[in-house]
Amino acid sequence: MKDRVTVEDVAKEAGVCRTTVYRYLNGKGSLRPESAQRIRDVVERLGYRENRAAKVLASRQHVRIAFIGFGNADREYYIREILAGVRSADERYHDYGLNVDVFLAPFEHPSEQARIIRDCAEKPYDGLVIMPNFGPEIRDAVRRARDAGMRIVTVNRDLDPLLRQAYYGCDYRQSGRIMGDLLGRMDDNGQYLVVMNDEEIPEQGPAEEWRLLGIRERLEETGRGSVFKVLRYAFRSKDVQDAVLDCLRSHPEISGIVDITCNLEAIIEANQAVDGHRRIAGFDLYDQIVPHFADESIEFVVTQDLYFEGFAAIRGMYEWAAENRKPDHGQPPMRLAVVTREVLPYYMEQQHHGLSY
Repeated sequence: MKDRVTVEDVAKEAGVCRTTVYRYLNGKGSLRPESAQRIRDVVERLGYRENRAAKVLASRQHVRIAFIGFGNADREYYIREILAGVRSADERYHDYGLNVDVFLAPFEHPSEQARIIRDCAEKPYDGLVIMPNFGPEIRDAVRRARDAGMRIVTVNRDLDPLLRQAYYGCDYRQSGRIMGDLLGRMDDNGQYLVVMNDEEIPEQGPAEEWRLLGIRERLEETGRGSVFKVLRYAFRSKDVQDAVLDCLRSHPEISGIVDITCNLEAIIEANQAVDGHRRIAGFDLYDQIVPHFADESIEFVVTQDLYFEGFAAIRGMYEWAAENRKPDHGQPPMRLAVVTREVLPYYMEQQHHGLSY
């Protein structure tokens, strides 16, 4: 038995010529209903699958995508995981004509990322996948690229929806709702301190505010626990450990702490300096907190799948450019995971091998 069903096999079984099968598969031209039905039946019965690589090579089609991100020394984990997904997608679709060029600008200089966006928009790229920094110069550069007809999607961070086709990133409100649900299950009458900063994401609203909203919504819906206090501090300008320590000493009724800042280490130290009894949860599984699962300093984290965000953004852009499968305007569903001490080894193993992508 042949390993692969070919177009010739389908044509022979359906009693039509190869050209007719190609017209059916590519949706070009009109076919008589009975011919289309016969081809459809044969395709399903024989299990025919289109050879995408052969199609791309035959058409001499090549797809060039620019990934434009930024590096942040304080949160290096984010770009590392996203780039792992980007490179995995590049490798997966390389034989189908895909080539991805990666450009990173310093987080401290958004004008440099804006320059890269402008430069790439003038080159023969088929699309831009952008992890946007903050600032009006970024929005202006993306707007010019869009107006010039460039395909654009965003990943991990979003822009004004009018500036891009799709956003491949975390649903921050939903991640907050998941957090709220788990907090309610952890303690029916929990009184929680939520630690967040004042960093703003101009177009999509502050991500941390969306998470806080989700937490409050779910706690109120279930009637189990509540947000006792929200501790805010200016980004990088206040020692979060001292701020949390002062708050815990002033409010012994606080039974748990939720971190939305990626400062779980400092919060753990503040909790242990008081009495260590409060249960702690956070968002995103970054490197520094992994060891704290072993000593049970952390109950759980709700984490976005950064690897999959990078992979899905490149895959979506490739399908748009190569196959005219334009992604729906909006936010395709991205993966969220709850990681506990028991789940951690399995989750890390899956991430390491890039399973199920």
